[in-house]
Amino acid sequence: MELGLERVRAVYQRLGTPRPARQCIVIAGTNGKGSTAAYLDTITRSAGRRCGCYTSPHLLRYNERIAVLGHPVDDRSICDVFETIEAVRGDISLTYFEFGTLAALLIFAHSNLDLAVLEVGLGGRLDAVNLIDADLALITPIGLDHTDWLGEDRDAIGREKAGILRRRGIAVISDPEPPQSVLDRLYELDVDANLLHVDFGWRAFGDGLRITDGDWQVRSPEPPLSGAAQADNLAAAVVALRHLPKPLEVTRDILIRALHDFHLPGRFQRLQSRPAVWVDIAHNAQAAAHLRTSLEAHPCRGQRYAVVAMLADKAAGAVADALNAHFDRWFIAATAGERGRTAPALAAEMSPFLSTRPAVYDDIASAINAALAQADSDDQVIVFGSFQTVAEAMHLWTR
Repeated sequence: MELGLERVRAVYQRLGTPRPARQCIVIAGTNGKGSTAAYLDTITRSAGRRCGCYTSPHLLRYNERIAVLGHPVDDRSICDVFETIEAVRGDISLTYFEFGTLAALLIFAHSNLDLAVLEVGLGGRLDAVNLIDADLALITPIGLDHTDWLGEDRDAIGREKAGILRRRGIAVISDPEPPQSVLDRLYELDVDANLLHVDFGWRAFGDGLRITDGDWQVRSPEPPLSGAAQADNLAAAVVALRHLPKPLEVTRDILIRALHDFHLPGRFQRLQSRPAVWVDIAHNAQAAAHLRTSLEAHPCRGQRYAVVAMLADKAAGAVADALNAHFDRWFIAATAGERGRTAPALAAEMSPFLSTRPAVYDDIASAINAALAQADSDDQVIVFGSFQTVAEAMHLWTR
């Protein structure tokens, strides 16, 4: 990892600074980026417009990161643009993420898109996605994550996320309590800001939602993902599309089609029934609170088992504290790679917040198999802690 825009901007200029679409939305934040991007993509396509979506990380295949018209691009397309980038970069070094971001921009530029949705990988100000001057910047809830890179508190982290804002630009802020640093930057840059619970919002209405944006409103089905945070994300996506320079008018029929087709792997996704197995990427305290909401929406008749594996730079104690009351047993596993954490190290951090002693395993598959061996048909097994954790679980089921 090497943050900064000088190197990647130089290569982008050599590529001709391709504009990825007629309009672009850039998304930064700690939690909710992926689901907000997915709502933007699905709604846009349900309205008959052409959309490309760049997200990270992937779960099963790298191609998931670059989707055009709802489908991951094929290997040949990615390899072709990689070869183009390699041919022009010369002696300029690029990181894994920078290479992928340039590839997405090139593929989108050749795809005749009405809208490109670009998710920031880390931070905002120095992230490769910030090459693009977005038509609209969207900032999702900000929490304590990647503190070694972004700062020790929400104010410092918010300052980095606010780096995607542009002078006199347009922004949608879906953090219900944005850090002061974000509000200050909106004011300094004279941004046309739309704040959740101030300028737009939602409320439950019958079996769905009523999304409001000033005097405008639209009825929507409930989001397929449970919890108030998902309603916030959906409302932010709708409002963002309405506030683009060339707005997309979102109707109830469009939302019905969009949410019927909506699918976001790894976000409280069920892999099997009896015993029920769910996976969720929850990897920080905020995400753990959203997972807790999903658990409360799916009561368990038997016991509930947690299978957790987290990366070394995550605040595992805060996650354990948020979820302890909702689990009967804990199965803790190691994660591999440079950012990985051993199971004993993870158990040591989580144990002070757990009411039962966790079982420890060398790998995620072993922990899942151990939990399944003990689970009865009425029990639930919840696998969570990182994209890597969820990916390994999904590999088990696809095999």
